[in-house]
Amino acid sequence: MALFNEMYKKDKVNQPKLYLFLTITYIILIYATSGIMRNILNWVKSMPEFWITFILFSLTSILLFIGPYLMCQKIKYVQTYHWIIAGLILIFYGLCFKFLSIPEEKIHLAEYGLLSWLFTLYYKKSSKDPVPHVLIIVFVSLVGIGDEFVQWLRPNRVGDIRDVLINIIAAVLAQGLLFLHIDLNRIKDGPLKAKLI
Repeated sequence: MALFNEMYKKDKVNQPKLYLFLTITYIILIYATSGIMRNILNWVKSMPEFWITFILFSLTSILLFIGPYLMCQKIKYVQTYHWIIAGLILIFYGLCFKFLSIPEEKIHLAEYGLLSWLFTLYYKKSSKDPVPHVLIIVFVSLVGIGDEFVQWLRPNRVGDIRDVLINIIAAVLAQGLLFLHIDLNRIKDGPLKAKLI
């Protein structure tokens, strides 16, 4: 694995191709598992509620601590607006976690947040321009709409506008965290050296 990482760190030409491949593969995985996801979710629902909540809370907590951890790594560069944005994102994630009662909906937060991150990585590696956060939110939203359309076509699934909204919220929250990270790198390294990782 270390050899693979070294190879792609040095090969700037193929990095965008790798991230595009990962992004497209992840989208295909989302669509391909649509038919079997109901069985997986039924298995998850058969678990005691404590374990479902524990697993989802653990995964969400790990994701939510990445943003503050990165901010603390660059604490002397953090501006007031960074704290406000980070606080709003954490509050909104907490509200989503509390009020989304169905486990599938909570999974959408992580699933489409990861897709948003993959789109950002691809864009960051393939262009020198600033990351177009709104455009990435639109792309992720279109994938979410496509996912719900595929579910609507399947006999054992139901496409739901609420899930589309959750997918959009996941993209917005993930892009908010990525904006903070990119902006802190921009301030720390200067505008010409800002990087995502």
